[in-house]
Amino acid sequence: MNGNTQYNQNNQSEHFELDLATGRLTQQSATRYFSRFGWFAFTMTIVIQAVVLLVSLAFMVVYPKAIDHFAFGNILNFLAIYAIALPCGLPFLRKLPYEKPIPVKMPIGKFFIGFCICMALMTVGSNISQTFFTLMQNLYGTATENPVAVAVSSVPWWFNLLTTVILAPILEEILFRYIICTRLSALGEGFAIFLSASFFALIHGNFYQVFYAFLIGAFLAFIYIKTGKLRYTIIYHILINFFGGFVAPFIVERVDFDVLASGDVAAIASNAVPFMLLLLYEAFVLTVSTVGIVMVIVKRREFTLHKGILQPPERWASPLFLNGGIAAAIAMLGLNLVWSLGG
Repeated sequence: MNGNTQYNQNNQSEHFELDLATGRLTQQSATRYFSRFGWFAFTMTIVIQAVVLLVSLAFMVVYPKAIDHFAFGNILNFLAIYAIALPCGLPFLRKLPYEKPIPVKMPIGKFFIGFCICMALMTVGSNISQTFFTLMQNLYGTATENPVAVAVSSVPWWFNLLTTVILAPILEEILFRYIICTRLSALGEGFAIFLSASFFALIHGNFYQVFYAFLIGAFLAFIYIKTGKLRYTIIYHILINFFGGFVAPFIVERVDFDVLASGDVAAIASNAVPFMLLLLYEAFVLTVSTVGIVMVIVKRREFTLHKGILQPPERWASPLFLNGGIAAAIAMLGLNLVWSLGG
């Protein structure tokens, strides 16, 4: 156990045996631990899909106009995830011991560096997504709409600000960082970061978000584990969604790219303000992202991970991947990703 965590195990926690020779979890106990998390992820995923499908079908029969309302999909997703799916999945996590980080204050300078790293990861992940879909289009000749852009363009700006920039970051940080990371940290910080970030990325259910969601999710998990303060990750998450999910679409929607390509000087002049705002935004993102990448390289030795009180065996790949819970979660989440390519 490292010096920045508090280990807690109440009477409801399941007992996990240690190998007396190595001090690590036995193969069987490690498999059971990973499987618990897998069944949690599987349960949440299948319940979310079932609730969204059944409620949507019900409204199609009873009151079809409701489905066309801009708030319907967002409200349904929030309720499906946090009011129904999470309570269904939590019993699997409650049986796991947890290792809670001791709160540590982050200086303003480090907080700014963290923001730059977040923006860099968002930029890198977005470029990976764009490259992926460009290759898909070149290979198969099919174009897939960006579900994030579609969702943002179909709702009023104030509703997007409320849901994407405020509510989603708060609720997601409570779930993926506070709840999940504290229940996985007993395995070690590396496992907690990898598993929570993987679930965070895959639960989004589309390839447009999966790459940058994993990178950002991993970094936010690292911040939470090292500082023990959820408010830092909430603020970072709010800033990421504000720039990526609110400011960028707000500006892009006001730029007429056809006019810019036409060469009509008068028409271009009439579109100058939004075009200049777009250039300024791109310059801002490029500058901040460059600083973030440089800081990752310069401070790479500070990204150290500590072992947990319940370390998996040295050959941990088999317990991690060869268990029913993880297999079911991967199958369900993978199916969602593949399905998104057709939508």
